[in-house]
Amino acid sequence: MTDWDAVVRENGPAVLRIAYRILGVVADAEDVTQEVFCEAWQMHLSQTVVNWPGLLRRMAVLRALDKLRRRRPSSQLSEIHLGHERDGPAQVAMARELAAQLRDCIGQLPQQQAAVFSLFYFEHLSREEIAATVETSVGAVSTALSKARRTLKTLLCEVL
Repeated sequence: MTDWDAVVRENGPAVLRIAYRILGVVADAEDVTQEVFCEAWQMHLSQTVVNWPGLLRRMAVLRALDKLRRRRPSSQLSEIHLGHERDGPAQVAMARELAAQLRDCIGQLPQQQAAVFSLFYFEHLSREEIAATVETSVGAVSTALSKARRTLKTLLCEVL
């Protein structure tokens, strides 16, 4: 029997953090978090879950990427501070614009590459942890990460 309150308490902050780092908007990240836990609850009723953190991380990445891809094109700036204390308003605005462009480009990646890239750079997971989370080999994670970097470099060079 799963202690659902403990699952939510222990994994909720990570799910919200992952969604926020991908989406950059608190309200959207909260929506994704709710979707993830609703879907996980339904899954829990029909099957046994062995690795709650891995499952919820993967679901958070995938649902956030889905939401990112469904967004209307916009240039919404996130609420996070991306610059340094000494940076002026122009540098902070440029950093926020670059972050928004990066999010848009991540949304154009194939699902596996976007998931691997997000878990590696936003969650700072090792290749081994990512492999366990997305249920693939470490080699496949390295390949997806390499392809994601190459594609993002191309996409960002086109935008800039």
